[in-house]
Amino acid sequence: GLNVASAKYQYSIEGGDLGWRYGDEFSSTTLRSQWAFENGGLGGNTYSLVSNPGKLTITGANSSDWWQAGDSYARMILYPPAGNWTIETKLEFAPAGNYNTAGIFVRQDANNWFRLVRLYDPNLNPSYPQSVGVQSEINGTAAGRIQIPYTDTVCYLKIERTGLNTFKAYYRKPDSQQS
Repeated sequence: GLNVASAKYQYSIEGGDLGWRYGDEFSSTTLRSQWAFENGGLGGNTYSLVSNPGKLTITGANSSDWWQAGDSYARMILYPPAGNWTIETKLEFAPAGNYNTAGIFVRQDANNWFRLVRLYDPNLNPSYPQSVGVQSEINGTAAGRIQIPYTDTVCYLKIERTGLNTFKAYYRKPDSQQS
């Protein structure tokens, strides 16, 4: 499964003042009210705060998928406010099978989204199938895809939103500067 050791989320209001902050170190055995879990209609998609104390563990069913019309993946949801915001997380994930993916998804609907993820995709770069990837889709059309080889299990991911539709993605290894 995927282990998330922490999630931090903040946004700024007009003028750049920090308006709201939310952080979760997942130290409780129950999910805080700001989060919502959706299993994508599959009973095998689950989450746990007790199987690995101090971490949110998300496990996807073998048949879970997020591809074209498929929308059966496990997801933990935190609804963003209007305005500028930043979300960052520490991710522990070792993708090993075709299209294993985990990370931060910013999603309006199935045809409009932006994501920063760790993934395994041998079709994009057979020499380095494990990577950090940034992908987006606007009105059902792929708007961009970047993949950078990355094999470490732990990765810090961060997305910043400024304005209506401007997103910046960052990743870094533990104990290193932002990339």
